[in-house]
Amino acid sequence: MRKPIVTVFGSNDLSEAPEVEVLCEDLGRAIVDLGCRVACGGLGGSMTAVCRGAQSSQTYQRAIPSASCQWRMPTWRTRTSTW
Repeated sequence: MRKPIVTVFGSNDLSEAPEVEVLCEDLGRAIVDLGCRVACGGLGGSMTAVCRGAQSSQTYQRAIPSASCQWRMPTWRTRTSTW
């Protein structure tokens, strides 16, 4: 059975809110501990903190990053400009 995916997006700058960074790490850990997967940008701030928390879980398993998956256009579409 596939694990549910929880997507997290948030601020990329938590320099003025270190308590929020701690909460984000706890959130990431809790998501994984509940048996779900985390999907987020991970490019700084809250997203990086969530990823760090997820990786600190005892049940964490590394997955293929979505950025490495190739996205394919449907065959019925001929122009990308119409998206």
